[in-house]
Amino acid sequence: MDGANVVAQLRQTNPEALEIMTDYAVEFRLWSKKANTMSLSPPVILDELGELALLRYANWTVQPLKTVPFDRVPDWYDAYRALAEQINAPENRVSYRCSPEEMLLINNHRVLHGRDAFDDGLGRRHFQQVYMELDDLSGFRRLVEGEGGAK
Repeated sequence: MDGANVVAQLRQTNPEALEIMTDYAVEFRLWSKKANTMSLSPPVILDELGELALLRYANWTVQPLKTVPFDRVPDWYDAYRALAEQINAPENRVSYRCSPEEMLLINNHRVLHGRDAFDDGLGRRHFQQVYMELDDLSGFRRLVEGEGGAK
């Protein structure tokens, strides 16, 4: 699912919902015995041109809305529901099946992703997650291409 497309659709169909999704930073948190990841940010962050810079949508990680004024909480949930409807609209879904030895890289700040059910009678599946910062990847690309920096 292309987050930039979803944001553009929301801007057309429900601009108030988009405004609410960009106005209030909320806590997203995921923790276990091995990790404790927390972010305080609006679900949608736009760049200086009004285009999507970051989309954060994981309903199981949204924490209680301590940062949203009490009288705006119903509006926030209505806006989040409108965002969810755009995200889950069938026309926004893209499905891709990797071939053996193929790798798929996803920008988690723009693309929302998931996995379909897997029938192990059809073969094996190996899933390996690797996280990297986009700034690091972009910096490495610049070094490889010889753009600026120390030589």
